[in-house]
Amino acid sequence: MNRENYKTLYNFWLGTSLFLITCMVIIGGYTRLTGSGLSITEWSLISGILPPLSETAWQEMFKLYKQIPQYTEVNFFMDLAGFKKIFWLEYIHRLLGRLIGLVIIIPAIYFYLSKFANKQDKYNSLLFTILVMLQGAIGWFMVSSGLSELTLVSHYRLALHLLTAFILYALIAIKFFNITKIKQSESFKKLFLNFYILLIFQIIYGAFVAGLHAGYIYNEFPLMGNNIYPKEIFFVSITEFFLTNIATIQFIHRVTAILLLVIAAILIYKGILKVVLGQALIVLLTLQFLLGISVLVTIINIHLAVLHQLFALLLFTTSSIFLTRIKK
Repeated sequence: MNRENYKTLYNFWLGTSLFLITCMVIIGGYTRLTGSGLSITEWSLISGILPPLSETAWQEMFKLYKQIPQYTEVNFFMDLAGFKKIFWLEYIHRLLGRLIGLVIIIPAIYFYLSKFANKQDKYNSLLFTILVMLQGAIGWFMVSSGLSELTLVSHYRLALHLLTAFILYALIAIKFFNITKIKQSESFKKLFLNFYILLIFQIIYGAFVAGLHAGYIYNEFPLMGNNIYPKEIFFVSITEFFLTNIATIQFIHRVTAILLLVIAAILIYKGILKVVLGQALIVLLTLQFLLGISVLVTIINIHLAVLHQLFALLLFTTSSIFLTRIKK
């Protein structure tokens, strides 16, 4: 192998990782929206690779599910056939997670030890390995929150799980897409940094909305009921307003989306559309805003909601690449 072959193989690894994580985000969205994530109540890294292979094994798996609050309080009517439907989504989700772990970690070790690897390659290989292992641990940490007291997983842990996946994806994409430096003023860079921070805040609150099922109320836009704000806004504490009340959390998510559009308009005025990456970013932001409204008014159409999550990933990644390529 020579240096050129090494780089081709390295880029193939990055591209394959991006494809698999994209699939994971899509399947993860369907898993969450169908309430399938708690169907497997144990985490067995090796033995969990195989699904139940007999009627007895299926009954035992179903018996474990019957012991958690989601079954006793929400799905108490479910029979074995219904359980199998939610089981297979979570099973595929976990199986793909294992595959991503292998696809990232094993080549990362090879690239780290390769004589052709430079310092940046070694650093990236180590970083991607740590992040994918951390993401697996956070995934189980999230699922475990719904096995004892909650009928859903913790929305805080869901946000952490989603954001970690986005960060891993964006870091791989930054390395994979060799975008040239983008010359902009210092004021533009500061404004874009504010946009980026607000976008992260929006992603977190998007996870809060999803985790608390906050999208099932106030399904009109731009009003919330008969007002531009929810009536609950006057009856909750500060902590409830920002962290637990489903009406105010949806309100924050709406307001942040509008603020992102306002900042984007200023960025357009400052010339972001002069570069192709900036054009892509504005298109993604616009489509994401329209998708958010569509998900809301359709009372969470599952396919639109998954697409909304996927576009959030693409928007965050595009913004991350743009931020790292800005040059004074």
